[in-house]
Amino acid sequence: MAEFARRRNQAISKPLYDDACNCGSLLVRIKVATAYPNEETIISNPIDRFESVFRSADKPQFRYQPPNVGRILVLTDSENKSSTFHDRVSRFLSSGDLGQTPEFRLSNTPPPATKSDFLKRVEADQADIVVTHRHLYETFTDPNLGLGTYPEALLQCSTRPLLILPHYLDPGLLPTTEKLEDVLVISDHFSNSDELINWSAKFVSNSGSLWLTHVESEADFDRYMKAIERIPELDTDIARTTLRRELLHESNSYIHNCKQQLSRNNPQLTVEILACMGHPLDSYRQWLNEEKHEMLVIPALGDDAFRQRALANHLAEEFPQIALLLV
Repeated sequence: MAEFARRRNQAISKPLYDDACNCGSLLVRIKVATAYPNEETIISNPIDRFESVFRSADKPQFRYQPPNVGRILVLTDSENKSSTFHDRVSRFLSSGDLGQTPEFRLSNTPPPATKSDFLKRVEADQADIVVTHRHLYETFTDPNLGLGTYPEALLQCSTRPLLILPHYLDPGLLPTTEKLEDVLVISDHFSNSDELINWSAKFVSNSGSLWLTHVESEADFDRYMKAIERIPELDTDIARTTLRRELLHESNSYIHNCKQQLSRNNPQLTVEILACMGHPLDSYRQWLNEEKHEMLVIPALGDDAFRQRALANHLAEEFPQIALLLV
């Protein structure tokens, strides 16, 4: 702190202010040794530099607060297979770190008359999480045709975490629901993602692996850089380097903090980290093909999660044998 105060006072005391200071502005004119050494450039007050240092050090910290999972609603559409699906769900989720014995409520009622009736029925149950399978209430069960109308309705409108498994007639259901040993968490912005991480840790076995992944969109970054290139007061090369570094640094810092907190609360759990800048769908394709994961966790609920919902649908079509937990 003493060194910071000395440097700050030294910077402020330098005779850099011009008449603009008389108007209450803290703009500073300095000579810049660039390709235009004879021109003056306006930069922000040196105090802003130190303010940025403090802000960069003020990073969000992960808070370990496992969600309460006391009631689980299991939705299916077959009376003949309902008990089998229910038992499979119960064994699968119990292999995670639930920390309690939840109440599993089975619902195999006939198809609802309207989408609104369906959503009201689900919400009325007041479950902590809803579990269903692909193509609920539909006659075709091709896993490569997405999630189905009713699971999609829950994804778009429900506020409750949603777990979607392969259809009970799909041969992939049994190998998918053996044990929650390997869970991969997907997010496009990990900062302040406590709820996402806590739900993910809840659904992986104590001795399993939890993969925390982040892909910073290269397309978004290029769009920002094109805007910066049109602003003559900004150095494009510096902006390109520092912006790329800061975008990844923020998420990496949060992910490493998550790893420390999770390891402290569950030393047996293996926490892996994957982070990069690139095309999200391509990156996740690569990672999912390289390792076997029993479950994907995606923050796809809420009005502002349309990008993640689109990503969830893409991955659901390409990797139909993986359970999807949407929070």
